[in-house]
Formats: sequence, structure tokens, C-alpha cells
Amino acid sequence: MSMKIKKSVAFIIIAVCMVCLLGSDVNCATKGSTNLTKSVKVKTKKGRKLKDSEIKALSSSTINMFDYILENEKEDANVLISPTSILYAFGMAENGAKGTTKSQLEKVVNGGIKSADINKILASTKKRMMKSEKVKWNVANSVWFINRKDVGVKKAFLKKVKSYYGAEIYKAPFNNKTKKEINAWVKKNTNKMIPKIINDISRDDVMYLIN
Repeated sequence: MSMKIKKSVAFIIIAVCMVCLLGSDVNCATKGSTNLTKSVKVKTKKGRKLKDSEIKALSSSTINMFDYILENEKEDANVLISPTSILYAFGMAENGAKGTTKSQLEKVVNGGIKSADINKILASTKKRMMKSEKVKWNVANSVWFINRKDVGVKKAFLKKVKSYYGAEIYKAPFNNKTKKEINAWVKKNTNKMIPKIINDISRDDVMYLIN
């Protein structure tokens, strides 16, 4: 996401998630990524505005996250976080989580707000921000998952992240070319303000959620 007021400031967060492993057969492609966005057919969700109680809950969770980050940084560190980017990245992740993992994300990141409500809130927020005449925003989300036979991604998850978050969807080999493609996507969607977001792709990584 990027914002311009005289000077340009960009905030970005990248979240790495594990998805289900289906078997032992591994077949990594060596070519570039495949854009699956158009193949996932959905209707864009309008969402809804925040309630007063939800504003308080998100404000509290944001402060708690910032406090935690500060506690784990050096005393002289210059720390900046984007709560909105955090919400978008983890909001997408919550649609692929369940059980204790999902409830913990809802508690820590959302301040207790259920993921179904966060989906609607962020869909409305994205639409409102993009229509702003005073501030130039580019709210961009994407999902990148590995092209491997032993990894499966549920269609329901992809439909939710596209319909609520407008996420672009890519299936990729997760090799050096994928790294370049992800960095190029980030560079384009931050108006060249962030030319590079990842240096390497770990052999254990199977999915990236990017805001």
C-alpha cells in the first residue's frame, strides 16, 4: 500500500504461511509464475464500515503489537509499523486458518473481532481509501503459492482473498525467478518506492501473502 502527501511513504508487510501437504511427490516447475487471478471467479464484496466498539478493539491491538515490537528491538531502533498493512496481510491469512490458530489471530491481531467481520471491514476500507481525493492510495494484495504436487490450496480460500481483498493470485515455482517476479510486483505497486522486498526464498516456504 502506498500513500502520497508531498513526500511518498510506503508500508509493506509480507506474511509466510504453511498450507496442507498432500503427499510425497514433489515436482517443482522451472518456469515463471502463472497468474490465476482471472480464473478465480468471484463477485467483489462491498463490506461494511467499522463500528465504534471495533475501532477501540483495533486501536488496542495495534498498540499492543507496537509495544511488543519495541520490546524486541534495540533501544536506539527507529521503529515504524503500518497497522493497516498488518490487518490486510493477516486478514488474508485468517481465511486459511482454523481452530486455535484462527482464534489466536482474531484475538491478537483483530482485538477480538471475528475474521468474517474483518473481511467485510477491510473490503469497505479498501474501497474508501482508493476513492480518496485528498490522499493517493494504492491498496494492493497478492497471494503466491508454490507449484508443487504435494501442496494444495483450497479454492474457497482463494475466492475469499480475491472477493474481499482484491488479491491477485499466482502459482509459482518458488525459485530465483519467482523472487524477481515478487520484487517486481512490489516495485510496481509501490510506485517504485520499494524496489525489493525479499532477498531469498527458503526451501520451506510454500506461500506468501503480500500487502
